[in-house]
Amino acid sequence: MRWTAVGEGVLTGRPAVVEACEATLTELSGTTTDFSRFVVVAEPDGSAAAVDVVARYVDGDGTTSVVSSCDVYEFRDGLVAAITSYAVELDPSAQA
Repeated sequence: MRWTAVGEGVLTGRPAVVEACEATLTELSGTTTDFSRFVVVAEPDGSAAAVDVVARYVDGDGTTSVVSSCDVYEFRDGLVAAITSYAVELDPSAQA
């Protein structure tokens, strides 16, 4: 498994990806999330899917961030083989 966060780096191997996901869960534990966009597009044969999201995050002290992201998932034999993630932070005051 390979996870490429464009402009950020690459994680290789299931343990590294799981560790990153668990660290993110811990980091966001006191954060509320509101999705203003959540669109999934998938190949009919199940070989790939893309998830396009705009999310507003508000942490425990009220700090707000808005992120637009797109994750492309590639599957092999029914398992995730590769993920490519694109993300950009947006101006929270400009979001409805």
